[in-house]
Amino acid sequence: MGRCGQSSSCVNCISGTKNAESATGFKLLDNLLKEVNDQLQSLSEKIVGFTEEIDTFFINDDQEKRINYTHIQLGYRYTHYKNQAHTHEPVFSARIHLPRTQNRLTLEVSNNNPFTASNETATNNTNAPVATDPAQINQAIDLGLGYVRDIASLFNAKVTAGLKLQSDKINVFANLQFYRSFYYEKWSMRLSEELYRDNIIFNRSTSQLLFERTMAENLLFRSITKNIYYYDLGYSQNHQTFSLLNQLSDHDAMIYQLGGMWEKPLDLLNYELDNYYALVRYSRKIYRDWLFMEIAPQVQFLKVDNFRVNPLISLQFSAFFGNN
Repeated sequence: MGRCGQSSSCVNCISGTKNAESATGFKLLDNLLKEVNDQLQSLSEKIVGFTEEIDTFFINDDQEKRINYTHIQLGYRYTHYKNQAHTHEPVFSARIHLPRTQNRLTLEVSNNNPFTASNETATNNTNAPVATDPAQINQAIDLGLGYVRDIASLFNAKVTAGLKLQSDKINVFANLQFYRSFYYEKWSMRLSEELYRDNIIFNRSTSQLLFERTMAENLLFRSITKNIYYYDLGYSQNHQTFSLLNQLSDHDAMIYQLGGMWEKPLDLLNYELDNYYALVRYSRKIYRDWLFMEIAPQVQFLKVDNFRVNPLISLQFSAFFGNN
């Protein structure tokens, strides 16, 4: 029997049931999209202006080595926001730093190249014989692997693994980073690629291009272009920031920053969330042989918050145990 008391094949009853099911499905989808959007919004607010690693501006060579060398780190970071919200992040990690072994790409091609008779033949003869002998194939493979090793030797690498306490959950993470710095007169450039995984949600890859130029004795200009792709959430972020860093003393600096962030939340959503911000930050850093400490009050103005004043303060310290 249908809902109207007639036969179970009543067209009106079947149509009404399908409409009700469709309405329920759309409601569930709408709630899901709203929840995802809320999570992305919360994530955006936390990411903007939040330093994930120790910022190395105005650090001398010895301090740079202490931060980059192979070490075990015990650290803690606490951030307090104006609305009484706060985050705390104890960290225990181990890092292996693998500096590059050579400064230039070298590729030796001998006259016994298994594919051609000589270098001249390689450039002029398009009908060079193809190697079929196993020994020649192995020689070609060794040549290719050597080429890959030479490319890899152009980059430094850092491998970091450890534990973090986030949202009262133990987060096991691993991070692999390749980077290379270039210098030209007063300009410096840094290319980096980073892969990060943990057991919560933030599995991501980050590509970054950094430009710096010394404007005056204590003034540094910095531009950072960054793309972050979150595998689990299925969306990417593009960041662009411009900063002026004014060193007040050996331990104090002021940072003035303008930035923008463009997000592509999900493949199903045909729009982008964008966020622009400005911030002013004071940073006081203290370095010892094995200890790093920083206090950093900050005022930021976010588009998502209608550019209202949004103060926060971040405290962190880390102890390093290791050697070069």
